[in-house]
Formats: sequence, structure tokens, C-alpha cells
Amino acid sequence: MFTVNAWTAPVPDTGLTKCYDTAGNGINCPSPGQPFYGQDANYAINPMSYTKLDGSGNALSAFDAS
Repeated sequence: MFTVNAWTAPVPDTGLTKCYDTAGNGINCPSPGQPFYGQDANYAINPMSYTKLDGSGNALSAFDAS
């Protein structure tokens, strides 16, 4: 029997914002119940967030020089 360590952290969102039909054409993202609903761009779960850091790992504002 093997034991496996599980990593439990939220998975970041992919950031996709476009939806596609079966031919690969860009379409407006559909609503629930419409064809092609459920693509990644329909959801914004755990959006990515970045913090600018200095060389010591301290947070900087977006306007600070790095």
C-alpha cells in the first residue's frame, strides 16, 4: 500500500475569456442551457492575483519601481 501526499490549495483560474463553437470560431459566451455553455470562459473561479515584490520579497505598489 502506498500513501500519497495531497496538495490542497485552490486551482487558479485559467484567465480564458473567449468561447468557441465546434468549428473553433469565437462566439459570445453562452448562457446556461444554450449550446456550448460550460466552457472555461463561462466561469471565473479563483481568478489569478499577482503581488509585485521587491528583491527581499516585500510587497510593492503597482507604481513602485522593482
